[in-house]
Amino acid sequence: MAGAENTEYRFKLAYSKFMTGDYEAARPVFNELKDQKRPVSGSINLLFSIPKAI
Repeated sequence: MAGAENTEYRFKLAYSKFMTGDYEAARPVFNELKDQKRPVSGSINLLFSIPKAI
């Protein structure tokens, strides 16, 4: 997968883990993605702002 596709795939994978309550698996992927200059970084920063979510 190319850059943007890979980022979107990894975000969706981490988000699915987050939504099913597997926060420990989601956290490392979100941490890798949150500082990238991609559209998903805003969504990740929003998730990180939720107390005890990530």
